Amino acid sequence: MFQRKKSRFMGQREKVITSIKSISDLIEEYPFCVPSYQRPYVWGNEQIYKLLNDIYAAFEHDKSEAYFIGTVILYKRTHSGSDETAVYELLDGQQRFTTLWLIAVAFSKTGCNTDLNRFLRYHQNLRIRFSIRNQVEDYFHRLLNEYPASDIASDETVSKDEYLCCIARAVTSITGWLNEINDESKLQDLGRYIYSQVKFVMNIVPKGTDLNKLFTTINNAGLQLEQSDILKSLLLKRLPSDKLHYSKIWECCEQMNASIEWNADRLFPAYDFGTLTDQAPSPLASRETSSDLQNKEGMTLCQILHSDNMERTVTLTDMKSFCLQDFKLSDIVSVSGELGGAWIGTNIPSEVCQIYTESEKIKYIQFKIYSDNYHKGVQLRLSQIGNNIEGEIEWAKGSKKRSSKNDQLLHKDWNHLTEEESSKLEDVTPGREGYGLHAFTIHPYIPHLTTEFRETDPTALPSLACRSIISFPSLLILTYRLFRFRNKQEDIEKSLQENSLLEIFKELVASEEPEKEKAEEVEKFFKLLWTVRWHFDKYIVKWVETEGINELSLIETNISDGNLSYTKREKSCMSMLQSMLYFTTNPLLWLTPFIGYTIDKGDKDTRERQLSLLEFIDNTLSVRQFMENGLSLQALSWKLLEASSIEHDFSNDIKTYLESQLGVHFRHYWFQKLEYILWKEMKDTEEYKNDEKFKRYRFISRNSVEHVFPQHHEFNKTTISPACLDDFGNLALLNVEQNSSYSNQDVAKKKIDFYSKPTYDSLKLKLIYDEEVAYYDENMVYKHRKAMIEKIMQYYTNKVRC
Repeated sequence: MFQRKKSRFMGQREKVITSIKSISDLIEEYPFCVPSYQRPYVWGNEQIYKLLNDIYAAFEHDKSEAYFIGTVILYKRTHSGSDETAVYELLDGQQRFTTLWLIAVAFSKTGCNTDLNRFLRYHQNLRIRFSIRNQVEDYFHRLLNEYPASDIASDETVSKDEYLCCIARAVTSITGWLNEINDESKLQDLGRYIYSQVKFVMNIVPKGTDLNKLFTTINNAGLQLEQSDILKSLLLKRLPSDKLHYSKIWECCEQMNASIEWNADRLFPAYDFGTLTDQAPSPLASRETSSDLQNKEGMTLCQILHSDNMERTVTLTDMKSFCLQDFKLSDIVSVSGELGGAWIGTNIPSEVCQIYTESEKIKYIQFKIYSDNYHKGVQLRLSQIGNNIEGEIEWAKGSKKRSSKNDQLLHKDWNHLTEEESSKLEDVTPGREGYGLHAFTIHPYIPHLTTEFRETDPTALPSLACRSIISFPSLLILTYRLFRFRNKQEDIEKSLQENSLLEIFKELVASEEPEKEKAEEVEKFFKLLWTVRWHFDKYIVKWVETEGINELSLIETNISDGNLSYTKREKSCMSMLQSMLYFTTNPLLWLTPFIGYTIDKGDKDTRERQLSLLEFIDNTLSVRQFMENGLSLQALSWKLLEASSIEHDFSNDIKTYLESQLGVHFRHYWFQKLEYILWKEMKDTEEYKNDEKFKRYRFISRNSVEHVFPQHHEFNKTTISPACLDDFGNLALLNVEQNSSYSNQDVAKKKIDFYSKPTYDSLKLKLIYDEEVAYYDENMVYKHRKAMIEKIMQYYTNKVRC
């Protein structure tokens, strides 16, 4: 667990009180307050579901093992000097902490009575108070006074209030997620697990801390190390040579929101991708010397300063500050550097170069090396002043003592090094003999990649317009699973959670093996990481924003005359299936077997065959709930790497399940899966080929079960029995806003609203409202349910086994 370091704004005499807490530890003495200067609650479904799914995965994997959600920073504020009146202000971590409280609310909404109820209040007051935001506290009181969360969320005043809208949606989403479990005993166990085993590091800052400065520092810092940074350092230490080269492979794969070709164009300028083939081109095909480090598209400081002699080496002799004319911080993609001079020893590339963004107007760049048992480095501060960047060397530091352990300091933020660990700027002579920044290169956005193709092809995209569906730590875990499978090892023992990254990789970075064998193993991992990332970019959807709409799409990479461009492919079964999976299934479960397959087969198979394989993977994972062999989803995902067929036809189990009248307790997956089946069927029919609303249809996060015939009819009609209300035929899955817009209206009114929208909220609803619904009754419900189940069963029965 990694904690924030002690802030320089904190008092020197009193120290931060740090402890590990669970919710159960807070019940008796911890009321909390969100200060007025904190931003509103802003978490959306993506963050909420990730937290819930990670907690649930840890719960299923080992109920006795704690799940850590990070760090919170608190300030203990007392009135009249009495601890009895103490309130703990949430300075950092309030989004996660508020989400924990909302999870406790959602448990109470499901009727599941667990110890989490004790977390809701402190004595008779709310556990979490909000300074000067009375509407939030009023809303929380309404939640605890048995108002249905969905009713409150539909309140127009709530949906338009920036402090309430996300909270209301969150409660509805969490409640829906819990309802899917539909097992009272398991829900009770999960509640107990969250109460006692979900833990966080609690830091209480000392009395007298300047809270305004501390809060500003917290928001602007962004300097704490990620586990992936530490893992990179540990892996590189196992390599006897080519550390810089493998470090660049890592960096190339690390930037998930730009394509690997774009990243490689900056980091491996000597490499020519040529024409794209199905096999990932290896960056190891040509070694670069230090003279290759300066990207052909990059600009050295010498060039930026408009020097007449473009070839000479730039040194900063007596130049602690400089100005870059007509240059913007936002144009800097990356930098590379060369450290030299007597103080450094030799002119060598920086082993570690890190950019920290403090704000839109300030960036920090640290260049660091480890040589001759010393660490040495400099930090630049770049500030946007009008149209110019003003830069200065903030410090140059070197270790005071010679030690082989100094290499461990490379990946630390050197702003926090003690005087015992490093020298100060004042102790280092300026110039090449002192500061040691021999030269550095700024790599900006390359204009022709972002403008030229857009002019000729409206579908061409700049690389940075795309957002990955997984994070880099998830890509590392995916790669390591494939690495272990290829080496005939067992799957990762721990659940697949990013916050366990170092634990997951413990075996790979262990040092029991002879150095040569370990180095070869690590090299193989780096090479596989490159290959996995290349196939991920080629075959997996990304978030793309066009005309203000975010949509999951497959991207085509084009290379022409050395230029890169990116074209969004048309909607296809592959992109729609992956979109459905993104919103329903842990991506590591289906990506592992699918990426493994594309690496082995790739373009040797047709797109139809690739689609069939992914449908098979999805189908297998989807029927896990009906299997009696005790396999977890993670184990089933591993088994799918062998591409074995399903041993049993589960279509009748699906039929029996969907004939149950479970209402809000149906797994949301089955609604989304049906949407994919319907879209695949409809896309080639004449009725929908020219239907603009159908063309605009896309998968979104849906988490609210809509009752077509409402549970509380606006005219108190009772033409449908309570059991039929909860029938699959009377239900659809929408997002909170869509569901709220229909409210408790009569079915005929809902139909009018449905067709007045620019796209279809649900294809299942489309089939319902295509019928005459003026006399909507139970027969229509059962008829629709039967038709939908038949489509699902046919889809599962007809799938080709792989």
